[in-house]
Amino acid sequence: MKKILMMALCLGLVGCEQAADVASRNIATAGDNFEVLRSIHFINTRTDKELMRIEGYCAKDNSSTDRTLIITCRDKGNGSVKKHYMGLSTDTTYFIEQVDGAQVSVDHTRVIFAPQTLIPSLEVR
Repeated sequence: MKKILMMALCLGLVGCEQAADVASRNIATAGDNFEVLRSIHFINTRTDKELMRIEGYCAKDNSSTDRTLIITCRDKGNGSVKKHYMGLSTDTTYFIEQVDGAQVSVDHTRVIFAPQTLIPSLEVR
C-alpha cells in the first residue's frame, strides 16, 4: 500500500509545473503574438559597440538553422509587419529586453488557436 501511495505521489509531482515556468511560456506566447514591447540589441563583442537596435512589438524566429537571427515586428498603428534578418558571427551577439511588464497567468498555460493559419488563403492568377 505504501508503494502505491509513493508512486501516486511521485506521478502527481511530475505533472506539476512551477509558476515561473508557466509565466515564462505565457510571456513567450504573448511575444509571438506581438503583445510584448521589446528592445533587441545587437553588439559587436570585439569593439563593444552597438551595431543595431530594433524596438517594438517583435517576435524572435527560432527556425533558422544557420547563424541568422530573424526578428518579425508589427506596427500597432497601421498593422504592417516587417521582417529583420541579422547574421550572427563570433564577434556579434544580441540580447532581447522586455521593455514593459506583461500581465500573464502564473497558474494556467495560455493556448491560442488561430483558425486563419489552419485554412490556407488561395491566390488565383
